[in-house]
Order: sequence, then structure tokens, then C-alpha cells
Amino acid sequence: MRLAAFKLLLCSLLFASCQNTSREKNNQNNAFGDPTLREIYDAADQRNSNKLLPYAQNETAAYRMAFARVVASFTDSTLYGPVCKLLKDPIPYVRLYAAFAVGQYSDTTSLPILEKAIKKATIPEVKAEVLGAIGKSANKNAMDFLIYYEPSSDVDEEGKLWGIYYATLKGLLLEDQLRIVVAHLKSTHAETRNAAAHILSRQTAHKLDLYQNDLIEALDNENRGDIRAMIIRSLRSTETTSEAILSQYRSESDPRCKTELLRLMDPTDSATHHTIYDALWDGSPWVAMTAAEQFSSVAISDQWNELFGLARTTDIPEVKGAILQRFLMDEGHKSEGWALWKESSGMNDVARAGVIRFLWTCPSALDTLVALALDDSPIGTAAFETIAKGAEIRPDWKDEFLILGNRALQNGLLTQSYLTASNLRAKTFQDSKDISVETLESSLENFESEETIETRLEILRTIAFLKGREFKAPEPSVSHPIDWKLVQSIPDTASAKIYTSEGLLETALLIEDAPGSTSNFVSLVNSGFYNGLRFHRVVPHFVSQGGGPRGDGYGSTSYTIRSEFSPLHYGPGVMGLASAGKDTESCQFFFTHNSTPHLNGRYTIMGAITDGFHVLEQIRTGTSIDSIAIVPYI
Repeated sequence: MRLAAFKLLLCSLLFASCQNTSREKNNQNNAFGDPTLREIYDAADQRNSNKLLPYAQNETAAYRMAFARVVASFTDSTLYGPVCKLLKDPIPYVRLYAAFAVGQYSDTTSLPILEKAIKKATIPEVKAEVLGAIGKSANKNAMDFLIYYEPSSDVDEEGKLWGIYYATLKGLLLEDQLRIVVAHLKSTHAETRNAAAHILSRQTAHKLDLYQNDLIEALDNENRGDIRAMIIRSLRSTETTSEAILSQYRSESDPRCKTELLRLMDPTDSATHHTIYDALWDGSPWVAMTAAEQFSSVAISDQWNELFGLARTTDIPEVKGAILQRFLMDEGHKSEGWALWKESSGMNDVARAGVIRFLWTCPSALDTLVALALDDSPIGTAAFETIAKGAEIRPDWKDEFLILGNRALQNGLLTQSYLTASNLRAKTFQDSKDISVETLESSLENFESEETIETRLEILRTIAFLKGREFKAPEPSVSHPIDWKLVQSIPDTASAKIYTSEGLLETALLIEDAPGSTSNFVSLVNSGFYNGLRFHRVVPHFVSQGGGPRGDGYGSTSYTIRSEFSPLHYGPGVMGLASAGKDTESCQFFFTHNSTPHLNGRYTIMGAITDGFHVLEQIRTGTSIDSIAIVPYI
């Protein structure tokens, strides 16, 4: 069992402990046996502010707390004032959830009441959440407050650093404040060090050369691989030598750290290009995939036979694609490249799509890509994306993309229409008149159902862009109510056994933090929806995502559900729901490889791996989801 993943259960336990309802474990599986709680969550699911408002002043603390919890996902302007008032609530954990909800608004006008709340808070968990909210709402003065705030415990020290992290995302970190952040890399509290490493890796405004020795010292002393990986990432802002990077790489075993070190390497540097080349054979898919990203610039002399053998035997699509790209770009080895391409036809569509995306630099591949680009499959999606990327450097590819884009819009192709609309806002295509606003507008009739909402929103965004207007996303028409009978049948100890072609992932489910999302997942599992689907997206040291019916990351079920945000944090092995924007979730889920704080409060968390993180490390593009079972059986 991974302790780090289970730290996110804390808020769930607090939720249960704060209830005044008489909950008997032998009669009630979870908190939602309480009809009033169901009413509160239903009102939020229906986005009914008027129905929710009275609960802000309810005499029962559990209901005031539930109000604050659901407001965090709603952030309606009429609820802002009432949830701010709950920062003064006599019950500490009502204040905790109120602080999270206020932070979700990211409104600087909330800073005075947040600063009063932190001065009066005595419970570390409440302090930490208020400090995070200050960071999300921060201005320059609030950043100063956070930088010089004196914590009284490890928990609010961690909260202070995460507050600084959120303020840093707003560009508020000053150069002379870096020393305070760097000093926290020596904290005895691991999560404080984690937050400090994320701040330093995320900020791009300042060079860190003055602190290079501090970073190396922190790296040497750090025993957690996930934190080391973020310290390594922060070395991007220093003049770290190739020799130092190579030395660290040779001493590393954690694939997340090796991934970050590979990204620091210059593939054209003779000191590092052999390491990148050798990493194609690494036993970790994350490491091999990252080497594949770098491989296009690595010098090759007499290794062609060796590479050809690897391309024929590897089951990592990105490695096969990177090698194929090199063969097709070399006049003396083009025929072998096409032989490799022919062999790739034996791969599943999702894996082959991963190969195709490496062909964007290959002029001779255009005809092949055009022939595939309008296929309604992962292969068609990848070919279409690849032509768009190739258009960045080749005008003739741009012409082909626009021709294909018109056809995609006219024929109502889901992913190709999305990609057409998206690329029309990109610099490469902004001067194009080949696809008219009228064509985009007429295509909307093809994308009126809920499962096509992602494409519809993208087309609307592009129409607004071409007309010079500000885009405001329409309120999603979510028509899939929470199945409370199913929710009540799911124990708060329930888990999902996800059987993949790489092994078993056992995942705790968080029914009390995301009842609509978790019960929807359970319903889909029980229907067999996921059986045979695949992981279509693996970004090393970030996420592995799957569960989409098309296998290309687009589309969903015939309905969407509401977002359910909570104070839980994304850490290694945490399970979240993918979306195309708030309230557009459906069936696709992902697992994070590391702490990913920029996702906190923006993507629904519904579980965490309890056993099988080593399996997650082996999942690659195209890995099959053979079946999923809910335990106990629901």
C-alpha cells in the first residue's frame, strides 16, 4: 500500500467525523444514507443556487460543511458571500471546506477575510487550507504575507508553501523571494520539500544559478524519488553542465528522475547523445519514451542494424516511431523505414497512432498520412494531428491540412473537426481564408449531443476568435442525475481492481468525495463498458489516461456529468476524471505519476492506487484494460 497516495483520504475522514447524523456502519455504507445530504448534492448537481442557499446557515454543521464542499465545484457568484461567511463558522472543518471553496473563486477581494481567518485558526489542517486559498486569490501583498508567514506545525508549513506555489502560477514570485523557497528544501517535512520543489520547477521568470549548489545538495539528501524529480526539473533554470547531468543520471534508478534528466540533456552534445541512444532500450517505458522524444537529433553512424532490430521488437510505440522517423529521413535507409511502417500495421490502432505521430518531419510520408487522415479511428486522428504539426515547417502540408479540414467539418468527423477548429487559432494557420466562419457555423449541427461537447466548444471558441470576440463557454446541459440508490450501495471502503495487459491496479474509490463521479464509474464498470478499451495517452512523469470509447482521447458516453472538486491533492497514483472543461466529465480517467498540483481543484479526484504502482510504471500507449471489478461487488 502506498502511503503517499493515501494521504489524500484525510479530508474524507474529516467529513465523516463532522457529521451529526446517526450513522451505523452495519446499516449504512456511506454518508449519503442521509436524505438531507442527498438534497444538498442534488441541488448542486442541478446548479440550483436558490435551493442551496439556506444550507449555508443550517443549524447542523455537517450540512453547512456540505454546502461549502459543493460550492467549491459550483463557484456561482450568488454563493460567494455566504461561503465567505463560513470562514467564521464555529466548527473548524466547516471553515476548512469554506476556505477551499473561497480559494476556488481566485478573487482578490476575499483576501482580507482569509487573512483574518488564518490569524484566528488554531487547527493545522484549517490553517493549511486557508493558506492555500490565499495563494489562489493572491496579489503582491498576499504573496509577501505568505513568504514571511511563520507556521506553527509541519501541516501549515506545507500549506504555506502550496499557497506560494499557487501565487507563483499567477506570476507573483519575486527574485529576492527565491531564497525563502530554496531554504524550504531543507525542511524535515517531506511535503513541504515537495511543494518547494514544485515552486522552483514551475517558475520560469528567474534564473536559479545562484542556488545551483543548494539544489544539488537537496538532490543528494532527498530520499523520495518524486521530490528528486521535481528538483531535477528546476535545474532547467541553471547552467548545469552535461557532466553533472550524466553523473546524476548514472546514479538514478527512479524512472521519474531519469525522465527529467533525459529532458535536460542536449541530444546534439556528444557527451550525452550516447546516453539518450542507450535509453531507448531502458526497461522503463517512461524512460524509453522520453529518449524517443529526444532521439531525432541524436547522431547515428553505424547503428542502423541495431536500431532496425529494436524497432521490430519493441512494444513501446514511441520508440518504434522515433526509429521509423530516422529511417524515413535518411535516403540510404528509406526502404527499410517503409518495411518498418508495413510491420506496424500489426499493432493495435491506439499503439499505431503513437507511431504515426513521429512522421511529421518526414516529407515522403505525406501521401500516406493524407490517405489515413479522415479515417474515424485513432489512426485517422493521429494522421490528421501529424499533418497539422508538419504544416509548421512545410507549406504544402498546410494546404493539405486545410483541404482535409474542410472535408472533416462537412462530414461531421468528431476529432478531425476539433483539430481543424483548434489549429485555425494557431499561428501557422491564422492567415488562412480556406475555411470560412460560415463553414464552422454550419458544422455545429453535427455536434449537438453531449458526447460531442468537446468538439462543439472548440468550434465555438474558434468562431469567436475569427470574429474578434471574447469566448464564453455556454453552460453545459448536464442531464444525467446522480443515481442515489447506486451511491448508497457503495461502501466507503470500496475499491476497483483494474486488470490491464501489464498487470493489476488496485484502486481505492472515494465515494464520499465524488459521489456522482464514483457511482458513474461503478455503473460503467458493471455494464462492461471498459472491457477491452485502452490507455491512449501516456506522458512520462505526468499521467496515464484511458477509458475512452474511441481510443484517441476524444468523445465520451452519450451523457456528461458534473465536476466534483475537493481539497484532495493529486499525488503519485491518484485517479482523476478527464474533462474538456468544467462539468464535461464522462468515462475517461487518468492516474498521475507524481504530485501534479496544477490539477488540484480543477479535475475530479475519485480514487488512488493502493497496490500496483509498479504496474502503472509499465503502462504504455495502447495498453489494454482487460476488465475492471468493483470490490465488494456492487
